[in-house]
Amino acid sequence: RYIQALQSVGVTSESCVSMLASNLPETLHIGHATSMIPTLMVPIHAMSSLADQLAIVRDAGVNVLIFEAERFEKAAADIAREEPGIVLLSVGPSQIAPDIRKLAAGFAPQKLVPPVIDGDHIGRRSYSGGTTGKPNAIPSAARSGA
Repeated sequence: RYIQALQSVGVTSESCVSMLASNLPETLHIGHATSMIPTLMVPIHAMSSLADQLAIVRDAGVNVLIFEAERFEKAAADIAREEPGIVLLSVGPSQIAPDIRKLAAGFAPQKLVPPVIDGDHIGRRSYSGGTTGKPNAIPSAARSGA
């Protein structure tokens, strides 16, 4: 259902999806959904500054930001103001974005079909902390997760 919800807002294998949330069950569901599409997932640390968040969004080319509404709605609004083309999705009720849980609930379950990818496919790009400067990208290829 989360795969379908992401695809309903235009997420494809060419997308770069970022997640700004604490340890919620939905974080796992969304992470699995992005790997099944497959897209590039770029998590943003919950304790990072707005400057670091923007640096990550810009460096990675994030075009979809999923955020925990209760804790990060203001940060998501600030990012969207600085990056006007970004698609926002919330986890939980939000004033600025559709709730991905509600989107997902509107779909009937479908059979999961594993994507065909090669070992060099980059499915995740994490970033080191920006405490000593700009955050640095740490890409993870499919073969490194095996």
